Amino acid sequence: MSYLESLRARRQAQKAVEQLLRMAIGSGRYVAIFAVEGEEDEEYYSEMWDKVICNHPIQVIVCDGKGGVLGARDFIDREYPNTCVVLYFIDKDHDEFIGINHARADTYVTDGYSIEWDVCNEAAIVHVLQRNYTIMSGDPLLESFRVFWRRSTTAVLPRLRTVMAGIVLIRQQDIDPSLDGLTVNALFEFRSGAYERRRLSFDRFREMVETEWMPSQGEWVAMLRILSGTPDSSYVRGKILVSFYCDMISRFAADCSHRKSNGRLLKPKIQIGKRNFIHLAIPLLTVPSSLRVFFERAIGRAAFP
Repeated sequence: MSYLESLRARRQAQKAVEQLLRMAIGSGRYVAIFAVEGEEDEEYYSEMWDKVICNHPIQVIVCDGKGGVLGARDFIDREYPNTCVVLYFIDKDHDEFIGINHARADTYVTDGYSIEWDVCNEAAIVHVLQRNYTIMSGDPLLESFRVFWRRSTTAVLPRLRTVMAGIVLIRQQDIDPSLDGLTVNALFEFRSGAYERRRLSFDRFREMVETEWMPSQGEWVAMLRILSGTPDSSYVRGKILVSFYCDMISRFAADCSHRKSNGRLLKPKIQIGKRNFIHLAIPLLTVPSSLRVFFERAIGRAAFP
């Protein structure tokens, strides 16, 4: 199945989602109904809405991926063509590089690859470390971690840029690559306190992304040159970066397990994973200007009180 065919195949709403949409619209209780991709999107967009619009109840419906959200939009277009209460939220992914544009007045598309990029910064990861390990603000451990984060990010991003440039090229050939194999352990090893790139041949990369076609070295270099003029957030997969952030926190904390902060040994409150990383980082976030404008225009269209 080609990449575009797989996107079309995933573009359908589950019956349970359709039923939830019917019930939410019929209840008349909500000023807005959000259709989102996953559970972390549910929390993220709810929090962002509360930062912009106060005291207006919403219902958020998780649609199981981007295709599910677009399928829900198709369903509402057919069944409730005159409603303006349902809003849709999707990640951009690599759409701009393959000529796809899902944006509409009722559909918000992230500025970067995905919402994860809003929490992929130094302030957010330091905040997550500090909260989860109860480290005091002036503790030298935090500055040590900042140095570790900067060094690690400098080592990690060039490899991620190269890998994702290959994914862009593959998708431009209408091929659907698997991204599940692009993990921290598959791409890097951690030795002597630093991330080092694992050897990644063309054949190994082909196996990881499960595709027969591969770009030539010249095509790869040309794409990297093109992408060098765009932000990393536009094409590097956010989920991979968040996985690295979680790994960085775990490795740093393990290395400092004998250290104390405020008289206590470093111990995590919870094991950091993708979803709770976003949960811990969200209070620190500001609303992207594009999302704020989207909310305000939605309010104007629906004439919310």
